[in-house]
Amino acid sequence: MPLMDLTTPVELYAVEVLRDSNGRAQAYFTFLNCAAQPIASLYATLTLLDDAGASLGSLPLRCEGLSAPGHSRFTVCRAMDDAPPFAGARALVREAVFADGTVWRIDENAVLDCAPPARLSDPDRVALVAVAGPDAVCFPQRRGNVWVCVCGRFNRMEWTACRRCQRERDDTLRRFTPERTHAAYEQKLARELAAERAHRAASRLHVQQEHTARIERIDRELRRQKRRRILLALLVLLAVSLCVLLVLLPDLYASQPVSVIASFSTETPSDIEIPDHSVISSPSEAEDNGIWPPVSSTTPSPAPTLEPQKTGNAFG
Repeated sequence: MPLMDLTTPVELYAVEVLRDSNGRAQAYFTFLNCAAQPIASLYATLTLLDDAGASLGSLPLRCEGLSAPGHSRFTVCRAMDDAPPFAGARALVREAVFADGTVWRIDENAVLDCAPPARLSDPDRVALVAVAGPDAVCFPQRRGNVWVCVCGRFNRMEWTACRRCQRERDDTLRRFTPERTHAAYEQKLARELAAERAHRAASRLHVQQEHTARIERIDRELRRQKRRRILLALLVLLAVSLCVLLVLLPDLYASQPVSVIASFSTETPSDIEIPDHSVISSPSEAEDNGIWPPVSSTTPSPAPTLEPQKTGNAFG
C-alpha cells in the first residue's frame, strides 16, 4: 500500500538497478524536487518490490550533501549488497532539509493511501499521451478531499496546481476526461493527416517543379550545343572554302590568258561576220592574169559640170 504525505517536497520518480563486473548491485534512485528551494539532504524509507509489485522489505535511505535545484530531478546511488534482488521501490520521504536551512518533516497523521489509478488500456493511454503529454499516466480524478492529476500525483483539493507537474487543477479536471481526450485526439489526428497530405502535395509539387526545371535546363543545354555545332560547322565550311579559294586562285589567274588566245584560235571563217554592204565579185580575167587589184572594165562616167548661176536684180 503506497503511503504518502501530500505535502512532501520530494518524490521518488524512477529506480534502476545495475550490477558491476563483480556482480555487486548498484541502485540509482531518481527523485523529483517539487519545491522551489534547493534541497541539501533528505531521509526516506524505501520499500523494495519484486516483479509483481509485492513488498520484499524496507530499508532506510539517507542522502546528504545534495544540491538539488527546485522543480528538477536528481539521482542518488547506493550499493545494495545487503538487499535482496528487487525490481522496483517506493519511497516515503520523512525529512527534507533545504539549502536555506529550513526543514520539512512528515506529518504521520496526514499520510494517505495513494494507490495509483488502474492502468489505462492502450488506446486510452495513446490518446491521453498525445493530448496531455508524455508524462500522463491516468485520467484526472476527484477522490474526496484530494484530486489526482494526469501525471498520477495526489494533491489536496485546495491546491490549484499539481505539486509535481504544475498543471492547473480546474483545467486538468475539465479537459482530460475520457470523452474529451478521445475527441481532442481525433481532431489532432485529423489535423496531422491534413498537414501530412499538404506536405505530400507540396513535396510532389516541388519534385514536379524540379523535374520541369531540369527538363528545361537540359533543353536549353541541347539547344545551346546545337547552335554551337551549327556555328562550328559553318566556321569549318568557311575555312575550307577560303582554303580552296586560296589554293585555286593562282591557277585561275595563270590560266586566264591562255584561255583567251585559245578562244581566238578556234574561230572558223564561218564565225566571221561579213557586212551586208560588201560586194564580192566573181574572179575576173585580171585575177586569172595575175593582175590585182582588178581594173574596172567599165568606162568611167564623166564628172558632172557645174554651171554658174546668174545673179542680178530680181526686178530687172
